Amino acid sequence: MKAKRKIIFIIVILIAVIAIFYIHLKDSHGYTGEVEGIMEPHCAEVSGKIVKCPIELGSQIKKGDVIAVIDNTNQKYAVEQLSLNLQKAKLAVNNSKVGRGGVADNNYNAAKASYDSAVILKEKATEDYSKAKTLYEENAISEDALNSAKVAYETAVSKVADTGAQIKNISDKTAGNAAEIDVALLESQLNQQNENLQKYTIVAGCDGIVMSKNYKEGDVVSAGYNIADISSQKERYAVIYFPEDKLDCIKYNQKAVVDLGDTSVEGQIKYIDVKAQYTPKEMQSAANRNQESVRVKVLLPEKCNVNVGQKVKVQL
Repeated sequence: MKAKRKIIFIIVILIAVIAIFYIHLKDSHGYTGEVEGIMEPHCAEVSGKIVKCPIELGSQIKKGDVIAVIDNTNQKYAVEQLSLNLQKAKLAVNNSKVGRGGVADNNYNAAKASYDSAVILKEKATEDYSKAKTLYEENAISEDALNSAKVAYETAVSKVADTGAQIKNISDKTAGNAAEIDVALLESQLNQQNENLQKYTIVAGCDGIVMSKNYKEGDVVSAGYNIADISSQKERYAVIYFPEDKLDCIKYNQKAVVDLGDTSVEGQIKYIDVKAQYTPKEMQSAANRNQESVRVKVLLPEKCNVNVGQKVKVQL
């Protein structure tokens, strides 16, 4: 019986030694890591008072969700005023063009009537002057009478030219072009002001977790103030400390197995620091204890279930 107990004791000791050796061997090739995310700041582009800030620290957020709303009352007024000025300018375009039933049509009709009248007077003056020259050659009228007929003819010709020029000016597109330029300018200004109006609502630029909330409802901010930081869910890394004297064993884009606790995923080495440092105590393992190490970042799959700050194990 004693011999049997002795054998059992020896077997238990051997199993314990093997287990300890296995655990140590496994740990010697694994590195304790911590999940880090890429912080994306969300800064105000305009100044004003925050009237809405619905986010909470640590909460999940989707791209396009509202982070904060800055008071946009004055900007709305500016947009409304430009909209009204644009409508007015478009009416001016219609009035400046003949055939649109506006002021230009009335001016054209009046000028056309003056021109038609001047043409009739010119025809009569031309006929009278021709008769006067004939009568003068026959000594039937005096020279003064001939000169009077000539002056009347020249005046009529000048009147036709003047009224014809008025019609041309009214029909000319210069006024219409100027009004259209005004419309284009106001449309450009309105588009710019509408773009500025959008800046009063700050939205999330990515899916992720709210890591900092620097201002709250009622605070006054200026352009450039960082309202909140979001840790992007699209780009997360397992950060480990790798022994400096073993750097020749790893390379960029090398595959790595990351143990998340309940599952494992495959990542890729995307960053290797050039400056060595002492491994932080909480990140030490048998593989890098009491050694100079460099920070190494392993890119995790986009859809893996992991949180920023979570401890993981990385096998290289």
